[in-house]
Amino acid sequence: MKIVLLLANAFLLGLAHALEPDHMAAVSTFLTRHPGRARAVRFCVRWGVGHMLPLLASVAAVAAVGAVLPARAASSAERAVGGMLLLLGGWVLREAWLGRLHTHTHKHDGVAHTHLHTHLRTPAHEHTHAVLLVGIVHGLAGSASVMVLALLAGTSSFWVTGAYVVTFSSGVILSMALYGWSAGMLLERVASREASWLRAVQAAAGCCSIALGVYWFF
Repeated sequence: MKIVLLLANAFLLGLAHALEPDHMAAVSTFLTRHPGRARAVRFCVRWGVGHMLPLLASVAAVAAVGAVLPARAASSAERAVGGMLLLLGGWVLREAWLGRLHTHTHKHDGVAHTHLHTHLRTPAHEHTHAVLLVGIVHGLAGSASVMVLALLAGTSSFWVTGAYVVTFSSGVILSMALYGWSAGMLLERVASREASWLRAVQAAAGCCSIALGVYWFF
């Protein structure tokens, strides 16, 4: 019963942890560049997997050799998050400024359809590796790593700790995927009305990412 409660707590913490401001700001910069529910969910799941990888690595390192992430390294990871948010914000602002995203409207069987189009990317160029890397950086930094290491210090069972991390990460992935689905649906509607509106959303996401990056970095 104690294990069940522990894992339930991990899942709920994961649901909440995914929606921290730095996580949402970073992921949102990707979502505004690739509107669409299915694509947004894929991006969010990749981010969540990236977030999980360093946590599992931390558990394995502590279990194997008793290595603990030094405080200086944790601080450096926090600064890396800030720098990453600055870069992501500038990246999406650049695309909003260039205004390469637009719509095409045509008809299928007498029914009008509006599709997004851009000259900057193709379906094979969705920066999937970049969003995975962003998740890894987030997993290295912040309270999640501290929480996992503290749990490991308080239990002698490697398997319980591993199950805690996987359950926590499952909550993170589910929560972020739901956010991606909701944001993707909203962005689809915005883009279907007017491409310039989507560029405005991109600009807002970029500004928020930069502002949060400055706060995080300094």
